[in-house]
Amino acid sequence: MRQRTRCAMLGAAIVSACAVMVAAPEYVTCDVHPALADASQINDRGEIVGNVAGAAANLFPAYWPRADTAPVLLATFGDTGQTTDINNRGRIIGTLRDSSLLSQPVVWIDAAAAPRILPGVNASSSPTGLNDRGHIVGRNSTGLGVFQPVFWQWSPADGDYEPAVGLGSLATDGRGEPVEISDVGEIVGWSGAATAAQATVWRVRTVYNRGEPAVMTEPPAALAGLGGAFARPQTINNAGAVGGESAALSGSAHATLWLTH
Repeated sequence: MRQRTRCAMLGAAIVSACAVMVAAPEYVTCDVHPALADASQINDRGEIVGNVAGAAANLFPAYWPRADTAPVLLATFGDTGQTTDINNRGRIIGTLRDSSLLSQPVVWIDAAAAPRILPGVNASSSPTGLNDRGHIVGRNSTGLGVFQPVFWQWSPADGDYEPAVGLGSLATDGRGEPVEISDVGEIVGWSGAATAAQATVWRVRTVYNRGEPAVMTEPPAALAGLGGAFARPQTINNAGAVGGESAALSGSAHATLWLTH
């Protein structure tokens, strides 16, 4: 009952906010590229990342400093690639094909930087989200379409990333995918295959041993779904509120919020 009341209170707040927003200025549509491009993420500074299609519909990672500027192609390994996310400090993550045509998880420290391969994972792995502290989550490919959740810690002292650390999974085969990490180190995603996903939250924190930072990861915890076959979180804010989708007993997917007590 407490959970239902809390959700009802939040719903009322959202309705109230929407009522206030009716009088807000209308959106202006901006065409940021003439054709064959997508803008997939935007940060609080208005910087945009996405992809531009080249010959044979191949994708190349792109960056827009502002909506009224032409896209800048990010440095690659001489082949194709895609962006995944950008944080509020201008750091960008994505994937690039290397000289062997294998997909590699990469980070651009800024839009002018050369890409760096994120260490400690196999080819065909990919980063999925990063926070403003520079920490990254993603999935490590174990082959045959199976991925396991991982975390990369940014080390300011070294100016680089530590090798990936496994986050663990609620699934017996270790399968899972984290999709976003908050600035306080809370990570959401799911365990298992996407079609039978168990909503999952992980927590990472930095501890210091004689002044040296080290990452401590807590075991994954389950978030209850709506009773159907899957529950897939997609986003989390710094207050710990989680949004995503969950299947109901009827089989239909519902927009879902998971709220802290």
